[in-house]
Amino acid sequence: MSDTTYEKFAGLRIYSQNVYKKYDWIYMLLEKRENLSDIILIQEPLWGLIRYAPSMTDECGDPIIGMPSHPSWRCLYPKPADQFSEFDRPRIAAYVHQHLWAMKPKLRSDVVKSCDIMLLTMNGPRGQLHMLNVYSDSTGSAIRALSTHESIPSPIGYLGGDFNCRSDLWDLEYSRGNSPFTEVLADFTH
Repeated sequence: MSDTTYEKFAGLRIYSQNVYKKYDWIYMLLEKRENLSDIILIQEPLWGLIRYAPSMTDECGDPIIGMPSHPSWRCLYPKPADQFSEFDRPRIAAYVHQHLWAMKPKLRSDVVKSCDIMLLTMNGPRGQLHMLNVYSDSTGSAIRALSTHESIPSPIGYLGGDFNCRSDLWDLEYSRGNSPFTEVLADFTH
C-alpha cells in the first residue's frame, strides 16, 4: 500500500452508540454516518430474524439471523462455536467502512472471546492499531473481565462503549456517587 493511501487513515473517525436492539436505528446510522464515520461501534445491537432466504426444503425459506447489513460497511461481531442463545447473543459489534478494508480489519476472538468485549485490530502505517468496544451490564461483568484479562495487546488506540459505570472521574457534572466498578475501570485504563 502506498503512503498516499495511508494518509487518509491518519485521523480515524470513530462513532460509538448503544442502539438498544433497534434495527431501524442501526440502519439509519449506517446511512447517515456513511460519509461522517470510518468505524461505527455498536452496543446492544439487534440480534434476530433479518429475513428469509430462498430454500429448497422449506417453502417459507430459511431464516437469516444476525444484524443489519449495508453495502458500504462490513459488520464484525463475536461468533461462538455454537449459535447464540437469547442470553448469549453478541452485545457489541463494529461496522467498518469499505474504504478501510485495505487495512484488513480483524476481530481478534483468538485474544478476547466474549459477547461483551471485542478487540478489533487494523494494520496502519505504524503497525497494528487495537480498539476495544465494550458493553458492560449493571453487574460490571465486562469491566471485571477486562481487569483480569492478561492477553489484551498494548497500547490500545481506542477504548469505548457502554460501561454502565457512572462516575465523577469522567463526568464532572455527575455527583450522585460512583459506581462500585469505577476504580476497577480506572485501574484498567492506566
